[in-house]
Amino acid sequence: MLSTLSRRVLREELYRSVVWAFLALVVWVQFVTSTDHLDATAPTLVGPPVLAWAAVTGSLVAVRLTKGGEPVAAVERLGTTGWLVVAGLLFLTLLGFSAL
Repeated sequence: MLSTLSRRVLREELYRSVVWAFLALVVWVQFVTSTDHLDATAPTLVGPPVLAWAAVTGSLVAVRLTKGGEPVAAVERLGTTGWLVVAGLLFLTLLGFSAL
């Protein structure tokens, strides 16, 4: 069984992860439809965003559980993650892909 803290952290991060899932899906669909290298099939449209959502959510849950369960640790990491997303979109734009 999960402890009360673990259940609370997991519930809060799953609610927050809706934003990550939506962002991953929108960006990935835009990427797939703007390139000729990938076929726009169900596995290529849904698979990578689901993996990105699971990785981000799992990372944030792990950080919060190892740092005591308070969202302060997760918020500090969001700044870095946000900059990585911006840098990735800039990189794709420089390569010639439409970012959004």
